[in-house]
Amino acid sequence: GIIIKEDYYSKNSRRYFIEAALNKIIIEKDRHYSTLLHKNVQVFSTPQRYIDVSYYLLFSGLESIARQRENDLSNNAPSVLYKYLSKFKFDIKQQDNKRPPRSLDIYSGLRNALFHNGEYQTAPMKRNGTECTFLLKDYYSYFRRLNSLVILKEANFEDGKINWDFVNYRHYFK
Repeated sequence: GIIIKEDYYSKNSRRYFIEAALNKIIIEKDRHYSTLLHKNVQVFSTPQRYIDVSYYLLFSGLESIARQRENDLSNNAPSVLYKYLSKFKFDIKQQDNKRPPRSLDIYSGLRNALFHNGEYQTAPMKRNGTECTFLLKDYYSYFRRLNSLVILKEANFEDGKINWDFVNYRHYFK
């Protein structure tokens, strides 16, 4: 019978995704995809979840595959991530003052705040002439969802039922 929600929407989606992911890892020997997948699995499989460690794993996995795919080792992480994610047609920008959850400079700022300062919020950032800080707790779930969708996109998985909008994901399926 149908065991979980995903199986209800598309009976064989799980099997197709697993086949696609294993193909990338084993047959194509895609080390960067394997690393991205492994870091995401670490986040979800750890019994004690620490948001700072989880966020860092998610960010470093996504950043490393983006840098490899774009062949870009520049210091501007939002630019590299933007070039990479745009190829998958994600609605995201390097900086989006009107829609902060779609602004890569915030996600990068959160990673920098965690890694360099042990802070759970960005340093003050200018938005529409105002200094703002952004809290990790408000952006973590968006970033986690974006990572999950990138894993599916990298595996060329599309069953026609997935909602690819990582911000408006109240309904995971169409």
